[in-house]
Amino acid sequence: MERIIGIDFDNTIICYDSLLHKIALERGLIDKTAKKNKKYIRDIIRHMTEGEILWQRLQTNIYGEWIKEAKIADGVREFLLLSNRKEAKVFVISHKTEFPATDPAGVNFHKAAFKWMEGKGFFDNHGIGLSRDNVFFEPTRQKKCECIKHLGCMYFIDDLIEVFLDDAFPSTTSKILYDPHGEYSSVPDIVTASSWASIGDIIFDARS
Repeated sequence: MERIIGIDFDNTIICYDSLLHKIALERGLIDKTAKKNKKYIRDIIRHMTEGEILWQRLQTNIYGEWIKEAKIADGVREFLLLSNRKEAKVFVISHKTEFPATDPAGVNFHKAAFKWMEGKGFFDNHGIGLSRDNVFFEPTRQKKCECIKHLGCMYFIDDLIEVFLDDAFPSTTSKILYDPHGEYSSVPDIVTASSWASIGDIIFDARS
């Protein structure tokens, strides 16, 4: 049976930790001792006066004009190449609005993400070889869950546990929580993986 794998984009395929730390430090929102960890930095900023606005502006920057400096998560490329060798079908399915809520006429997040993926060789036939048609950016979490179900994903990999706990998430899809910083404890029906190498073992070795 063909394996069909769905993967989230933000903070799962693309890693913003170092970029967030750099920009937040330059703006005086954190100090040098702050961890290079998105959730950690987000929580610091959100507790500030007008913190939610500051955080939204920072997100707009990293998802748009600064995305070119973001890194591919360690092990993603190797996992996708392994998926090719195993003849698995891979889809990227992300909850990502097209434009920022704070600036509807601003940078196009979808175009910025596609450009980043192009720059990292995701669509190179001699490299990762992912089809652009297999990338879906959905406007809401519910639409994302519906897309996962429609595409028949046997596995879905995400860094946000909220996605798996959503009532719209398909019950037939195996849940793999990407948790490189060890922030989550054991959760029923959700497999936690700290690295992409571990995810490869979970999906492929058990069925090889």
